[in-house]
Amino acid sequence: PAFSLYWIAMVHDYYMHRKDDDFIKSCLPGIHAVLGWFERRMDNNGMLGGLEWFNFSDWTDGFLVGAPAGVDNGNSALITLNYAYALDRASDLYAYFDYDTEAEKYKKMSNEIKSSVYEQCWVESSGLMADTPERNVFSQHTNIFGILTDCVPEKQQKNLMIEILNNPELIQTTIYYKFYLFEALYKTGMADQYLALLQTWEDMLEDGLTTFAEGDYADRSDCHAWSASPLYHFLSSVAGIRPETPGFSTVRIDPKFGHLNTIKVQVAHPQGIISMNLIKQGKGIRGDIELPEGLKGTLYWADDKINLNAGRNEIGF
Repeated sequence: PAFSLYWIAMVHDYYMHRKDDDFIKSCLPGIHAVLGWFERRMDNNGMLGGLEWFNFSDWTDGFLVGAPAGVDNGNSALITLNYAYALDRASDLYAYFDYDTEAEKYKKMSNEIKSSVYEQCWVESSGLMADTPERNVFSQHTNIFGILTDCVPEKQQKNLMIEILNNPELIQTTIYYKFYLFEALYKTGMADQYLALLQTWEDMLEDGLTTFAEGDYADRSDCHAWSASPLYHFLSSVAGIRPETPGFSTVRIDPKFGHLNTIKVQVAHPQGIISMNLIKQGKGIRGDIELPEGLKGTLYWADDKINLNAGRNEIGF
């Protein structure tokens, strides 16, 4: 059941990348049903109670057969935050179609859930979110979703991200779940570090794999979509090209060079190809960005930003 919450997030991803109202609207009854299933399983303390069946999160050694602490008996901070994450995205979708009552309900539920999780699972002395209110199990996973949901206040998120990256005592994410780790890295403005975190993928290439394996365990697929997140993050985090508004109607470009001096990339867009060729020079950049006909956007660099129009845009900061 828990994995259905990620499906709601993927519908929202599609809503941001493509203008396909009929399809997205057809998903709303299913979204309503999934959210209602979890709502009926809320505990009196504002977190999810025990959940039936198989609630997979990650094949990491720290989870029992892929399920995090608290999911069977109740009060898993991770699954509860997954629920809040889905509620926030469902609220966006319902608001888009002018279902304001549902949108407001889901947003209110999400805010209340996040407050409950923070109150019961945040450990001030360690600066970490625990996996249950007992506060004796800690994972990268729960803390990642503390950032992605804004359960953890924004002013604390960068320090938490540093702890996630550097604390080996946390239950570690496997290769597939690093997608969310890298999304949290982007959200905290630390995507410059992304390229330094790809050792797992470099090792697979060194071992002769031509596609990426599901993980480093014996019973696995050696060609698995879950481990292919660099195909997305090279474009969305390094090049920094993402939808700024639903349907990719405008584009946000926020490049993070890391150790690179040049970023040259083409990204498919519903209206054509976005082309970008930028060179880093000291604290500045120069180059050009070309947007397809009818597309506008914004380029962000340090504390500056410039508006981008369709056609070729010369860049110089």
